[in-house]
Amino acid sequence: MKTFFSKTIYISVIFFISISHIFAQGYVFKVIASSAETSTPNKSQAGSLKIGTKLQSNDQITISNKGYLALAHAQGGTVQISKAGTWSIKDLETNLAKNQKSLGKKYVDFVIGSVVKNGDVDIHKNPHKFQNVTGSVERAFQNDLVVMLPKVTKLSFDENIIRWHALKGTKNYIIQIRDAMGDPLKEYTTADTTFKLNTQDFKFNEDMINLVVLSKERPKGIKLGDYGFIPFTQNEKKSFQTNYEAFKKENAGIENTAHYKLLEGSFFEENKLILDALHAYEDAAKLSNNEEVYDVALKQFTIRYNIGRVEHLKKAVD
Repeated sequence: MKTFFSKTIYISVIFFISISHIFAQGYVFKVIASSAETSTPNKSQAGSLKIGTKLQSNDQITISNKGYLALAHAQGGTVQISKAGTWSIKDLETNLAKNQKSLGKKYVDFVIGSVVKNGDVDIHKNPHKFQNVTGSVERAFQNDLVVMLPKVTKLSFDENIIRWHALKGTKNYIIQIRDAMGDPLKEYTTADTTFKLNTQDFKFNEDMINLVVLSKERPKGIKLGDYGFIPFTQNEKKSFQTNYEAFKKENAGIENTAHYKLLEGSFFEENKLILDALHAYEDAAKLSNNEEVYDVALKQFTIRYNIGRVEHLKKAVD
């Protein structure tokens, strides 16, 4: 099956408050991809299906024509829905469990409806147009130095992998680290398109820093990317580490699965660690061999944060 980004669609959610059936993670399903706008039919039961929304067993979702929704179950497996109708989370969970049991797999997809419909944008139909939406850094660009980074992200870990697409006519790249005033802190040179940034190399515990990637051979006429990194405060870092350890404990034993990486990507995103989230979503897609639900989650993530060259896709999911 192929992925898609549909035209304007509406998904409505009805939330029923319940305390009867809560997993350790605090949810049954989490929204990981949606090509729709959301609305709520009852303001007193407000809640929209944004990425990361957590759903309980007594919740219901209503999807209109041409809608698409992907959910990750807290205990493994995913559900994809592209068929109009009202769906009970409890029923979706039951059907997913039956599907997993019949196939003997914990992380199998449960698909409702045909995913690609007439008029939808197929991101696989024109690979040259869409290939750099993902994390691949194999394609070389003529005049744009495209770095796979969000405009701003928080950093919590010391080591951070930075990648960019190759630039034609360039053999060496210069990575500059500047402080909030634009003054240089550190400079590196590499012939690779991947660089390991270690925040222990410079002062990074108070203010935002900026990272700029330059071409050594082509200093003029190249569009440069300027990206901001924000440090966690000590309290934020302590809180994150506590929550991250709890997340890993809740998902112990599945660390090398696509499902774990998908949940980890969502966790990082919730904590504003967008670079780490990107790596997790990419790992999920790779581990799943680019199965549809993981591929859609990755591509919609890059669009949400304008990572890579995704301007031409924005209108399809806004």
